[in-house]
Amino acid sequence: MENIFSRIRQIINYYEISNNEFGRSIGCSSAQITQMLTHEKNFGIDKLLKILSAYPGINTDWLLKGIEPMLKQNPQKLLIYSSGDDNESTDSRNVNNDKSQTTKANNTDSGELTKIMDRMVDVMKSNAEIAKLSAEVEKAKVEVERIKAEADKLNAEGNERNSRSMEIVISSLLASGKTPHEKKRTTSENSP
Repeated sequence: MENIFSRIRQIINYYEISNNEFGRSIGCSSAQITQMLTHEKNFGIDKLLKILSAYPGINTDWLLKGIEPMLKQNPQKLLIYSSGDDNESTDSRNVNNDKSQTTKANNTDSGELTKIMDRMVDVMKSNAEIAKLSAEVEKAKVEVERIKAEADKLNAEGNERNSRSMEIVISSLLASGKTPHEKKRTTSENSP
């Protein structure tokens, strides 16, 4: 099943860069990227925002949910990341030096990043609500098991009382020398 990690691998392949180059582009070490992609963990919103910032041509909905297309309307194979010097931007493939397009992309990205953060907050709230409901369900299951055990105990006690009552009735009848059927007939014969 395709997930965000497989889509990150697609970005790496599309830009024809190494995992190490990709890691540097989003401010991660090679080890962090390897762990993230191999074990599919240690991925937070900070990395998501850095990916969308470093790769402005990537469609946000595609990265988050897999909704095609991978690239925005006017895709540019543009990769901008810091190589350690804050004043130096590196483009590993096809840098577009037109500042107006870069500014426009950054403004668009800011709006999209805000939308993404809003979505992430909604998802986190939903996850918290799901966790709360799951805990309530678990409590209810424990309570149901407790009630079931209590009902089983009461049922067993009732069966035991019925058995003792039957034993007393049978012992009483046997002591009087009559069977239960004879006692019933005698009682009904004496009735008016």
